[in-house]
Amino acid sequence: MATIHCDSNAGALIRLLDLGISPILLSSSLSALVSQRLLRVLCNRCKKPAKLTRGLIEEFENKHIDYSRMFKAVGCKYCGGTGYYARTAICDILVLTDEIRADIASNEGLLRHLRTEGRRKDRTNLRKEGLKKVALGVTSLEELKRVVG
Repeated sequence: MATIHCDSNAGALIRLLDLGISPILLSSSLSALVSQRLLRVLCNRCKKPAKLTRGLIEEFENKHIDYSRMFKAVGCKYCGGTGYYARTAICDILVLTDEIRADIASNEGLLRHLRTEGRRKDRTNLRKEGLKKVALGVTSLEELKRVVG
C-alpha cells in the first residue's frame, strides 16, 4: 500500500509510469487504485435548507436526485462561523481487471480505456459520490464544487 498525490486514478497510473516503474511490473503488482477527497461536513446546529435555482432543480429532477434535503452552510459559535464541523471522505475505487493490466503492460490506450471504464454505470467517481453526500444533507453543493470542481 502506498500513497501518491494525483487528481485521479488515471493520473496516478500515469504518474507511476512517469516515475520510471516498469509497465510490466506495475501491471503485475497493482491491485486497485483509490482516489479520495475530504469534504467538510455541514454543522448540524446552523445549516439551513439550500435555495436552489430552477435550473438546478430541473437538472436534479432529470437525474432522479432527491434535492429535498440539500442544505447550505450558515455559521454559528459551535462551528466557528464556518458553517462546517468535521470532514468526510468521498472515494473513487478502480479495481484492476485483466484488460486494464494488459493495457498497462503494453502502455497502449491506457487513458482512453480508463475514461471509458469510468463512464460505466457500475463505476463511481468523486463527483457522483460527493453529490450523494449533498443529497443526504451531509455537505453543501458549494463545498462539493470547491473540492472537485
